[in-house]
Amino acid sequence: REGGEASPSAAPASTAPKPHRGDSDSGEEYDEEKDLPVDIQCQLLKHRANEAFGKGDYAKAIELFTSCIALDPHEAVYFSNRSAAHAKAKSYELALRDGKKAV
Repeated sequence: REGGEASPSAAPASTAPKPHRGDSDSGEEYDEEKDLPVDIQCQLLKHRANEAFGKGDYAKAIELFTSCIALDPHEAVYFSNRSAAHAKAKSYELALRDGKKAV
């Protein structure tokens, strides 16, 4: 490639609509978020999970922390936070399992 020209095989940015991956409970769409770097996706999910936890919606918090773990299974804080949510939901064996994974 001379003169800084783009490779002819480089695909142009897609203008086609993205498939819907909305959260059926809240109506929120995550289409644009799935294109973000994984660490940013995790930060957004963790924020939502912490909000749900703070509101006492432990099932939602568990679901969101589980999504964080799916994206980054090596981050101990997601297991620790999900453990706390399981404990609040009185799922003590699951809380213990996640707690052990966090340490």
